[in-house]
Amino acid sequence: MAEARVCSWQKEKQDPLEDGLVIGLAVRDAQSIDALTDVGGGVNAGSINGRKAAEAPNPSMGGCTLAVAIDDDSRIDVNVATEEVNAACDVAREVAYLVEPRLPKA
Repeated sequence: MAEARVCSWQKEKQDPLEDGLVIGLAVRDAQSIDALTDVGGGVNAGSINGRKAAEAPNPSMGGCTLAVAIDDDSRIDVNVATEEVNAACDVAREVAYLVEPRLPKA
C-alpha cells in the first residue's frame, strides 16, 4: 500500500457506554480515488464540492473511508470509525465538506 501522511482525533468518552468516535485524515500523494479498496460495503462514486470522491463503507468494522481527489494522481482520505457504519459515513461526509475548501486547486 502507498504511504500516506496521517493525522487523527479520538473523541474522549465521558461514559463507558457512550459510542466511540475516531476521525483520521490521510493524504495519499501517489494514489487516486480509483485505488480506493472495497472493504465489504462496496465503493460508491460521488463528489464533494465538485471534486471527484469515492466512499467505502466497512460494515464489519463500523467504519467508513471517503476519498476526495486532490488531483488526478492524489487524494485525501477521511477515515471515520464509530459503532455504526451509516453514522461513520455521515460524519465522513461532514468532515470532507469542511476539508475540501482547504485543498489545493487541481
